[in-house]
Amino acid sequence: MGETLITHPWARARSPRALSPSATRVPHSADHHHTSPDLPLPAEEFRWTSVQYEVGDWESGLQIVGNLIDTIARYTVLPVAPRGSIVPLGSRQIFEHPFVWFTGHFPLAFTEQERANLLDYVDRGGFIVMDDHNHDIDGEFHKTAHEEIARTFGSEALQEIPNDHELYTKFFEFDRGPPATSHELNGWGDNLLHRHLYGVFRGERISLLYSSKDYTSEWSFGPDTKRFMAVDPTRFGVNLVVYALTS
Repeated sequence: MGETLITHPWARARSPRALSPSATRVPHSADHHHTSPDLPLPAEEFRWTSVQYEVGDWESGLQIVGNLIDTIARYTVLPVAPRGSIVPLGSRQIFEHPFVWFTGHFPLAFTEQERANLLDYVDRGGFIVMDDHNHDIDGEFHKTAHEEIARTFGSEALQEIPNDHELYTKFFEFDRGPPATSHELNGWGDNLLHRHLYGVFRGERISLLYSSKDYTSEWSFGPDTKRFMAVDPTRFGVNLVVYALTS
């Protein structure tokens, strides 16, 4: 791919069709309601992509894949692949995927190739979500992930994302910032409500998003369960994907 930005065909595609209320099936509530921005419809399928890395339990979050595929198909008109992908962080394959999901419980340590690819991926325009599956700022995943982010991008690179950032209104509206998870205050982990997400920015754009909220646990349930829920917690995943593809 040379030294150009990621140019996966649907990552920066433009189309007269748009995501719109008429094309979605969206439950409304006072706190979280759907907006109807004039967003472009990608030319190719979106594929939910999980990152494999050498040191750590990268596979711990694979339960969410089918659920998030269902969420994107349920609420948007994005063409979405029926199955997800797994790409090694150290492989050049990662540059074929403009959105990737990264999680784990255990301590992690990047190889030199993984660190180089991560930096290159972000610089080329990719969007990566790193979600702490422990939701614990004293946990080994959190500590080592922060060490690796600092080693890769610089000690001051990870910044607090304001709760009025466009990420929270990109599709659904979350007017209090990142939606809370039931796992944050359940006595497992640090017993804190994490009020902000953090990001590595390229210009004004978030390129790496770091979460201590454990969306991985929150979203690990069967898609059929959504019909019994007053509010679908996976809707924030739509905002993440739409932000990655259109910002």
